[in-house]
Amino acid sequence: MKELYRKHCLFHGDIYNIVMFIVVPIVVVLLHIWMQSLIDVLNVSNLAVLMMFVGMYADYYSFNGLTTKDYPLGIFKNSIKGRDAIKWAIIADQIRRFVQIVFIYIVCNAITMKMLQVELTSMDWILTLVCILFVYASITTVILIGRNITTFAAYTGFSGILMSIAGVIVSLALFYRYCQGEADPMNWLPIVFVLAVFSTGVMIKYTLYRYDRSFMEEKYHDK
Repeated sequence: MKELYRKHCLFHGDIYNIVMFIVVPIVVVLLHIWMQSLIDVLNVSNLAVLMMFVGMYADYYSFNGLTTKDYPLGIFKNSIKGRDAIKWAIIADQIRRFVQIVFIYIVCNAITMKMLQVELTSMDWILTLVCILFVYASITTVILIGRNITTFAAYTGFSGILMSIAGVIVSLALFYRYCQGEADPMNWLPIVFVLAVFSTGVMIKYTLYRYDRSFMEEKYHDK
């Protein structure tokens, strides 16, 4: 676990970790409390949208540009363990992301039960699980594409549009229809599970492909 954490820190420093591990969860939970005080239903969709945008912007200050042609991979190329270092740094970040999403959702659901003085049904918890996997898959997919963009304006615009689409889906196609009794979270569960696994696999393979490809591009450029 210590080695995995060290790999995770290859692309960012202590300040980033403090923000992501401590500041972000606290801010998200406080925002959840505020939003929950304004509504009398489960706040999973608003929470989903909030965490998707947080995850999108956070990645810009960590791995952004990793799969672009001009990303400075020299320190990794000069080590026989460079490829594995990148691979496990990506895996560690994905683990961190998933655990953080799960943790925040559990805490926020507990707060909701306390504030509304209700017990969540088994279907409410399945809906929560669907949202967790949907948020994770959405962030993974968007940042996979976004890591090919280096400028903040372009990254914000393009990734923001994609994340907004994901937000509409989770808010209207899932949560709104669930409240109307028209959507069964059990039907969504296998879909979002496959998306979460597939997007993670593609991210790892694509990142390593771009790393391997960079050697060929460098050789061609030298000629």
